[in-house]
Formats: sequence, structure tokens, C-alpha cells
Amino acid sequence: MSARAAAKVRSGAYVYSLKNTYLSNLQKALVEAVFQVPIGVFGVAWLTYMAVTPPPAYLRGYLFAAAVNLVFAIPLWAAARAWATRPVLFLPWRYVFAGRAASVIDLVFAAYLAYHQRWIAAAIGVGCALWLSTLFAPSLYLYMGLSRRMHPKYAIAKKLFGVRFRFEEEA
Repeated sequence: MSARAAAKVRSGAYVYSLKNTYLSNLQKALVEAVFQVPIGVFGVAWLTYMAVTPPPAYLRGYLFAAAVNLVFAIPLWAAARAWATRPVLFLPWRYVFAGRAASVIDLVFAAYLAYHQRWIAAAIGVGCALWLSTLFAPSLYLYMGLSRRMHPKYAIAKKLFGVRFRFEEEA
């Protein structure tokens, strides 16, 4: 195998796309749910904590949200096979804590916090709505650590469905 071909195979393991041909649309939705739900829960938990406690609650709110994030992420990873066999039970969580719904919830919190002149907390709410909080969510680093030599979403797909990817066979 040439160096260029080897590099192409290797890069395929690290670049995930929703247009990949390895998975069906339902499988892609489940992979996205397992990856995104803990991140959405993280943002909502952080903002909820800051909304119900007196300021400044940034660090305590982050620690609370990080704990809640891991409470969701670890069982999702550990029981991924069970979710794959019963997607109807899991997909509703995706609609609440991933994508547009979570962004709307975060913006509502941001507006509430801004109304109460808690500007930093409101800015964090906007950041959560734009998914910038992903960088602070422990589940991102947990999933990256558990997915050896491939994008975390491919590792989730392997765990969910037991698939073997072409880039693994060619490596």
C-alpha cells in the first residue's frame, strides 16, 4: 500500500460525516443521540443550576453539570447495545437534549438570566445554545478516550451495532 493510500485510510477513521455510507439513517440518528444527549444535558444542567442559585454560581454550576453529564454519558456508553435494540425508548431524549430543542431551552435560560441582569450566566446560556459548551463537557473527553484510533462517533457505532468499518480492515 502506498503512503498516500495509507494516509487516506488512516484519515477516514478520524473524519466522521453524516453522509458516510457505513451506517443507515436510523443508525446515524442513534449514534448522534448517544454522542449529543450528554452534551445537551450538560448545558441544561449548568443553566438550571445558575438560574436557581444566587450568583456567582459559575464554578459550582459547572461542577454540577459535569457530574450530571457523566451520569448520562457513562450509562449511555456502557449500555449502548441495549439502546440499539430499543431505539424507540431512546430517540425521544435526542429530541429534547440534542439539536434545536436544546438550543431553544438554552436560549430561554439565557433570556431569563439576562432579565435578572446575570450577564455572565446569560452569555454562558448563549454559548450553550451555540453548542460552545461542548468543549467543556466531560463526555466529549470520555468518548474520545474510549474510542481508540477512530472518531468517537465511529466508536459509538461499533459499540451500538458491532460493525467493522472498511478503514479498519485496510489499516
